[in-house]
Amino acid sequence: MTKEEIIKLASETAINVYIKKHEQQRRNQAKHAIENTKRLLREYQNLKTHCEEAIFSAEDSVPTSLGLILTEIFDSNGFIKFQALMSSKKRTELMLEHIDAMLTIYRARCESQNKINYDILKYYLIDGREMLDVVDGLFIPVSKSTGYRALKQGLEDMAVLLFGVYSMGA
Repeated sequence: MTKEEIIKLASETAINVYIKKHEQQRRNQAKHAIENTKRLLREYQNLKTHCEEAIFSAEDSVPTSLGLILTEIFDSNGFIKFQALMSSKKRTELMLEHIDAMLTIYRARCESQNKINYDILKYYLIDGREMLDVVDGLFIPVSKSTGYRALKQGLEDMAVLLFGVYSMGA
């Protein structure tokens, strides 16, 4: 093997390793966004209660932009740190406003497309109902497996609405 062939082979190997690592990072980022979306929706009622019951002043919180808050509440692995979110009433209020706005948009989108994804998200994650109760209680009942597929799609859709391009692993 010539020196040029060795250099070419080493370069190709390094590029392939880089591409694989980058793809794995993208998959992890998308996975974290979906897990964070699930956690936020499951804890939605608790976050609302926190804002209603917190006695400290909203002015105690320094950050005011959603972008700044989002960077503060993620841990080094990309998961939401609820302690950081709950440590400030203002942070939690801002995040809830964002969640509420995105839920409203998603509900309208699902209604216009006659999809059950929003209803499944709301009843299963936010209201904490069992999937069987959720799918039986829909206007047009569906199977449990259809409910879980709608939940999966709803989480992916909401992750994009809540976290933007981050949720796509870009």
